[in-house]
Order: sequence, then C-alpha cells, then structure tokens
Amino acid sequence: MKLSEVDLPPLIRSKRSPETPGDEVIAASKVSGGGAGGSRYLMCAAARKGASVESALYSCQVTYNLADGTITAAGVARIGGSAPVTMAITGGTGAYAGASGTATSANGTDTLTPS
Repeated sequence: MKLSEVDLPPLIRSKRSPETPGDEVIAASKVSGGGAGGSRYLMCAAARKGASVESALYSCQVTYNLADGTITAAGVARIGGSAPVTMAITGGTGAYAGASGTATSANGTDTLTPS
C-alpha cells in the first residue's frame, strides 16, 4: 500500500519537518483472501505532532469495499511503522450489516475479526 500525504500549514520544508495536527495520510489498495476480494480505502488525520509519519499519532478511518458489502473501522494509531495497528470495526453494509469486532493491520496484512 502506498501512502500519500496532504500537508496543511505549517508546511513540510524538509525531510526533518514534523507532521502536525491536521496533516492527512490517504491510501488505497486491493485486498484479497477469505473469498472476498475488493479494495481498502484509508484516511488518517494527524492528531498529535510527530517528527515523522511514523511517530505522529493519527485518527484513522478505513473502509473495506468487498464484493458482498462494506466493512468500516476506526481508531487512533501510529502508522507506517512495524508495530501492529488495531481498530474497532464500526459497521458494515450488505452481508456485513451490523458488523463489529476488530481490524488489525500488521506487516502489510489486514485481519478482520468479527464479534
């Protein structure tokens, strides 16, 4: 998954410029597995300043657009590093209507665990 950044003032002037509240990270990627292929759309806004994308704290929302419906998840996390990120599944549509549970992303693999 390739991350794209939306930089709000104060603007990043060098590689050493910090991430500041309001800066956004946006990504889209294909997903497969479990018989349900589709796409993943991620949008995170910096909530706490950090020296880099990896050290800032973000409020994130992710939508999995699958063949038989969507699953949405949200949470607060540090992104782009090697530590797993776990978010709450907040709902869904179609076959996933009323979904809850957790979505964990680690090493480029997402695992959805409904409850």
